[in-house]
Amino acid sequence: QSDLPRARLAIEKSLAAKRTARALLVKADILRRQGEATKSLATIDEALAMSTNYANAWDARGRLLWSLGRKGEAR
Repeated sequence: QSDLPRARLAIEKSLAAKRTARALLVKADILRRQGEATKSLATIDEALAMSTNYANAWDARGRLLWSLGRKGEAR
């Protein structure tokens, strides 16, 4: 967990240079690991808005919703 703040800074810098769905998904994972599920979900949704067919983002969204007990939305 000690590297997460540094990783978050690095991905923010990357996103400032070029905003991609993949980079947003990395950020969402960092946010999830830091206990910020709501921000993580919003970031995943942003990635999906950029790339609606991004399977890894759909998978991450479903898993996050499932872990939050929002199983109906996860399907």
